[in-house]
Amino acid sequence: SACRDGTELALALDESAIAARGYQHLNLTLTFNGAHEESAKVGETARRMLTECGDRPGLLMLSPQLGHLYQLAGDPERALEECGWGLEMLGPDSGEHWLQSYMYTVSGMALFQLPGREAECEAITQAGLARKQEIGDLIGTAYALEILAWLAARAGACERAAWLFGAADPLWQRGGSRFSGTAIMEDFHQHAADAATMAMGATRYAQLHADGATHAKEQLAALAADGALHIRVP
Repeated sequence: SACRDGTELALALDESAIAARGYQHLNLTLTFNGAHEESAKVGETARRMLTECGDRPGLLMLSPQLGHLYQLAGDPERALEECGWGLEMLGPDSGEHWLQSYMYTVSGMALFQLPGREAECEAITQAGLARKQEIGDLIGTAYALEILAWLAARAGACERAAWLFGAADPLWQRGGSRFSGTAIMEDFHQHAADAATMAMGATRYAQLHADGATHAKEQLAALAADGALHIRVP
């Protein structure tokens, strides 16, 4: 891949700071390609090199990437540790929203995989959603809406789940595909959508899904006004 080639070229030129960022980006690419074991090794190399270079922004960006990796690899506790480390590095009074909301959202996905922590999952996902909407991050907002839909379906609030899935769809369409085609995440979506459809019937599900999509499209049309989204989650 171009990312791998660029990283190797930076190493050959003894440009360690550039190579460190290369490993950071390669970690994310491998994660989305499902190469979790290799991604973990590359991520640790990136962390070591970024630390040696004193690249704080790079380390902050790596934190939620590694969190997402471990969440996908079935190690949600490790995912929470990674995001917790990044949030601690940012500090409680940080005004930074993009990375902070990314860490909140990844933490929400990890907490969803830990039975009994649904209330914590809801709270941190809502915090991530608020920040994602403030900065107009469409795909980040879609991720947060999806997690809330999974929670709703698990709790038996299937009408809410259908609406949330509908609201997420126009946002995913702006990005090309749901979850960038990640099969593990798609399985979470399908399981919750199937449960909601079975509970209320396909017709009612489709109606609520369409209502959510219409609301999201209205907010997208108004997005240019202040750069923020204002999706009102029921």
